[in-house]
Amino acid sequence: MEALDRLSELFPNIPRPKINLGCERTCPEAYRCTAAGCYRNGVINIKSNADMDTLIHEYGHHIFHIIAGNHIDPVTCEQFARAFEYSLRNQVLCESCGYPVIYDGSGGLCLHCGETYVRDYQSQMFEVVGKGLLVGIATGLLSGFITGLIPPPPEASLHEKIDRLQKLLAGVAFSSLVTIITFSM
Repeated sequence: MEALDRLSELFPNIPRPKINLGCERTCPEAYRCTAAGCYRNGVINIKSNADMDTLIHEYGHHIFHIIAGNHIDPVTCEQFARAFEYSLRNQVLCESCGYPVIYDGSGGLCLHCGETYVRDYQSQMFEVVGKGLLVGIATGLLSGFITGLIPPPPEASLHEKIDRLQKLLAGVAFSSLVTIITFSM
C-alpha cells in the first residue's frame, strides 16, 4: 500500500484506483490467467507473488483509462503502460514542476503540468556521423598502411602519388559510410 500511496502522491490529479491484492483467490478467470496483474473495470488486480513493476505497469493502465475515457485503443494503452513502468524505473523529472516525465524513447509528457519533451535526433545524428568519420579515417589509414598506399615510395611520380591518394580517400569514404550506416541501425 505504501507504493500505491507514493504513486498517488506523484500523480495527484489522477483519482486513486481500487486495488485487488491476491486476485488469484477472487477472480473467476484465475484458473487460466498467466499475468501477474491486470487492470479491469477501474480496478488494479495484482497476484500475491507480483512485484512492484507489475503495480506500476497496471497503474499506467489506470492513468491511460482516466485520460482516454471510453476511447481505449488496447495497443496504445499497453504502449503507455510500458512507457509508464519504464519511466518510473528510470525516472526523469520534469524541468518545470519536478514531477516524473512519462517517456518512450522519442518523447515524453509530464502528467502533472503537461510539459512535453521531444528527443533531439539532430545531436544524435551528429554523434553517429562523427563516430563514423573517425572510424572511417582510422580504418582507411590503417588499410592504406597495410596495402602499401601510404607512405608512397620516394621515387613515385606526382601522378602515382595522386592515384594513391585518391584510392586512400575512396577507402576512407567507403569505410566511413559503412560505419555511419552500421551505427545508425
